[in-house]
Amino acid sequence: MFFNVVRREDGVIELHPQVTVDASKAWFWSDRWQTMEREGQNSYDRGDFQRHESGKALLPIWTGWPESRKPSARAR
Repeated sequence: MFFNVVRREDGVIELHPQVTVDASKAWFWSDRWQTMEREGQNSYDRGDFQRHESGKALLPIWTGWPESRKPSARAR
């Protein structure tokens, strides 16, 4: 852990923990997300994926997905 050291006018030295990961990206390093990253990599390593020539070629398969599995409209 890193600290910022601040010496106040009254002589007190304060140690402020310094976050080394940008707070807006901290979710990526959560245990839950890292577990999902490993699962995804393991799935890829096993060859559990399909290649498509284009997004258009993917649509017939994607339309069969449950709504809960589709990316949100914001991600498109």
